[in-house]
Amino acid sequence: MMAMRKITIYLLLLILIPFSVNAQKAQVNTPATDIKKSIDYASAFGISYGIDDNINAYKLSSNSEGNNFYKGDTHYNIGLSFGWMISKRFRPRIEFKYTKLSYHVGWADSNIPSIYESIVNMYNLGINLRADYVLLNVKKFQMFVSPAVKWEFGVNAEEHNLMNDGTDNWGSYNGVIEENPRNLVGGSVAAIFKYNIVKKIGITLTPEYTYFLRNFVLANDNSYNRLSINIGVEYNFF
Repeated sequence: MMAMRKITIYLLLLILIPFSVNAQKAQVNTPATDIKKSIDYASAFGISYGIDDNINAYKLSSNSEGNNFYKGDTHYNIGLSFGWMISKRFRPRIEFKYTKLSYHVGWADSNIPSIYESIVNMYNLGINLRADYVLLNVKKFQMFVSPAVKWEFGVNAEEHNLMNDGTDNWGSYNGVIEENPRNLVGGSVAAIFKYNIVKKIGITLTPEYTYFLRNFVLANDNSYNRLSINIGVEYNFF
């Protein structure tokens, strides 16, 4: 019985040691300050999902082959990022994004009467360098402004041809490949609204505007732009 009591006392002492250390730290700052400080200096690993809307991405007139270009299905992106909080306000971050784009090509005015329409899907990988800056930090809520330099390149593409006889086929992206860029370079600015549900988990809402330094298709007169909105989860670590 005495041995059991000694073991119980030792276990209680082991359990209480971390709380004693934390209590000593708490004497330096108030509890509210400790919580605030932990959020201030939290770096983050994040994952997000979003939808994109292209601007100036499709030709308003036919090309030399008689093709007409117009908007396709909903575009989406999946992002993965890592940011390191190097000061109370500044968080450099690297972000990787997988993006799916789609557009339709009409063949009614072309010299190939057998094809009615082509659906072109493009899959890009982006590497973005971001500079997140904290504008607001109130309890569990944070707001960042996030300018970025972007590089996006094609990793795969496919073309789905719908024929006038009612048949269809999937093929490699070869019908209008010369119309689209393999690389896109540009800049963007985003706002990040983050709510920390608990100390280590936060959810984000991120609207973003991107300006690319070239046209989406060669015959366009205006540079390619994109609007995006993403929702995500960030894991805070200290």
